[in-house]
Amino acid sequence: MSSDFHQDLPVNDVRQRLLSPAENALIRTSLQHQGYMRLGQVLHLQGPYISLETLTSVIGHLQHRHPFLRSRLKINPTKPDTYLMEEDETLRLKIREIP
Repeated sequence: MSSDFHQDLPVNDVRQRLLSPAENALIRTSLQHQGYMRLGQVLHLQGPYISLETLTSVIGHLQHRHPFLRSRLKINPTKPDTYLMEEDETLRLKIREIP
C-alpha cells in the first residue's frame, strides 16, 4: 500500500514525516502547558450493540489506511527543538469500554 504521508520530505527514513514550523510550535506549546491540545477522543456509541472486538477490528483497519493514526511523535535527531512523526506498524490505538 502506498502512502503520501512521507511525500517530498527530506528525511532518511521513508516512515518519517518532518513537522512544519507551525506544528512544531503547537507541540512546544503543548509540552509547556501540560498537554494542552492533546489528541484524544471519547466516543459515545448509540444504536445497535457493537462488540469491543468488532470496534477494535474496525479501528485497526482505519490505522492501516491512515499513516497518522499509526505514527509516534519523536524528537528530530538532526535538528534540535523540532519533531517528526514516525510510522510504527505495531502501534495500536487504545480502546477502553466504559460501562
